[in-house]
Amino acid sequence: MSYRCIMCKKIVNKRQESLLYDACNKWQHRTCNSGVSRETYRDAVKSGVDILWKCESCSASRTILPNFESTRNEGIWSTLAGYAIPYGH
Repeated sequence: MSYRCIMCKKIVNKRQESLLYDACNKWQHRTCNSGVSRETYRDAVKSGVDILWKCESCSASRTILPNFESTRNEGIWSTLAGYAIPYGH
């Protein structure tokens, strides 16, 4: 299954630095105005920690979402409401 970046609408693949915001289940390339620096992204990938981040779509709508715990799904770390884990390298 392929996913598209909510900003550029291009397909997100494993080799690209991308973020998944589980509250809305949308993807965004790090370089598509995510506000996440390459250094922060790479540090998170290396250490396996979540990044405090909200996708552009949810930020624009000012949606208030519940605060959920992190989850691990199919070997890819992802989190809910307020955090995202980097995808790719």
